[in-house]
Amino acid sequence: MDLYAVPAGSETVVSTLHLSNTAAVSSRVSVYARKFDGTLEAAGIGNSLFSNVLVSPGQPVSLTVGITLAENDTITVATETSNTVTFHAFGSENTL
Repeated sequence: MDLYAVPAGSETVVSTLHLSNTAAVSSRVSVYARKFDGTLEAAGIGNSLFSNVLVSPGQPVSLTVGITLAENDTITVATETSNTVTFHAFGSENTL
């Protein structure tokens, strides 16, 4: 699932991701920073920011990212269980 795509004519500095599990069981999540170079690259090992992070129920996780994304770059998230982990990205979006 795409969490965030940088708008055209902008760049974004993502400082932190916040994850929260709303299910009764733990879930593993992965986060990818997908570059756009005419086409959006697929999520995979080469663009993984975090892989298989365990998010337990009632135990929110904050991840320090500290990356700059160019226009049309995308943050994509994946979970073991659908619709049980919420994701929030924090940072600054800047017009070029």
